[in-house]
Amino acid sequence: MKILVTGGTGFIGSALVDLLLEQGHQVTIVSRQTQRKGAFAGKESAQLSWLYWDFSKRQDETAPVIESHDAVINLAGEGIADKRWTAQRKQLLRQSRIDFTRNLIQWLKGQSWKPDHWLNASAIGYYGAGKEQVTEESSQGNDFAASLCGDWEQLVDEQIDWPCRTVLMRFGVVLGHGGMLKKLKPSFALGMGAKLGSGRQGFSWVHLEDLLAAVVWLFDNPDIEGAVNITAPKFVDNSEFTQVFASVLHRPAWMTMPPFLLKMMFGEMAETLLLSGQWVYPKRLELSGFTFKYPDINTALDDLFR
Repeated sequence: MKILVTGGTGFIGSALVDLLLEQGHQVTIVSRQTQRKGAFAGKESAQLSWLYWDFSKRQDETAPVIESHDAVINLAGEGIADKRWTAQRKQLLRQSRIDFTRNLIQWLKGQSWKPDHWLNASAIGYYGAGKEQVTEESSQGNDFAASLCGDWEQLVDEQIDWPCRTVLMRFGVVLGHGGMLKKLKPSFALGMGAKLGSGRQGFSWVHLEDLLAAVVWLFDNPDIEGAVNITAPKFVDNSEFTQVFASVLHRPAWMTMPPFLLKMMFGEMAETLLLSGQWVYPKRLELSGFTFKYPDINTALDDLFR
């Protein structure tokens, strides 16, 4: 299969591209960088090519024309938890997802070919903060993260007007050697790991290896369409995650980060992402027969850090 990948040099994207190449697919990475960066810097082969174009900007008559691809995996988007949610940051988060995707689809409408499969990243933030026992049938939330995910998914549903299977992949917190754990590890390694607030808020996560396997599973099962939660089936609360992570690093974790301090540091983002968790279940994946290699937090963190 020939696959166009956006966000292909990031934490998730680079690992996914590696796996797709190992499985014999041809991959084109979309990048706005004129110099190749990330895990694939300087690499090119018959299987791997690059499309340099900034789809965050409106397309014009100079937009490139390329040969046909069977599928698009759209992982574009600035990290939602990387910085405090100022008005400017919120605008950038929307532009990097919604404007980018709208322009990408408009560009494809101008090509002589159309992909048969569209797998779009989204997140469990769609359901809103503080939700329990969430499945794909659960309703959309009403906070910023929920509106961001909902508007992104709606755009995909409305703008793709050719026959095409679309899958909306709602990722949980992805555990690997990048992302959130890369930020947390230095403090936990010093014995300064801390639960957030009460620690009772739900923490819905997925091991990177299982996420990649789930994406491949979605390709191999074309009857699956629409929203799919990609989270481990055994979610935990923040307190349990904190204790297990500290344990695999052989460090204590006795501290608590008080809510007022988190809100002072991170503002609205603290209330939505850090203090009000979610308990999200991967119902559609499990019903389709998918098996998680790392279904619980202990085996996942043991694999990564022991």
